[in-house]
Amino acid sequence: GELFLYNRSMTDYLATLRAQGVMVRGPKQPGERSEQIDVLLVAVKPQEAAAALIPWSGELSRNTLVVSVMAGVTVATISRYLQG
Repeated sequence: GELFLYNRSMTDYLATLRAQGVMVRGPKQPGERSEQIDVLLVAVKPQEAAAALIPWSGELSRNTLVVSVMAGVTVATISRYLQG
């Protein structure tokens, strides 16, 4: 499978992983189609929630497990970002 990452400050690190053969893509760009995602792990600062989640709006199936470790971001907020 693939690992999709959103991280605005680790561009060099992601490039290093890619160079080592790790299948890394990210951040997801608007309009970029994705394969079926089984689990979406959201581990960003709360103020980055919208930027990390909105590109996934309408892309996830009802069976996708969304796991968040964002402090103070409610399930309702995450759902709103993902439903568009």
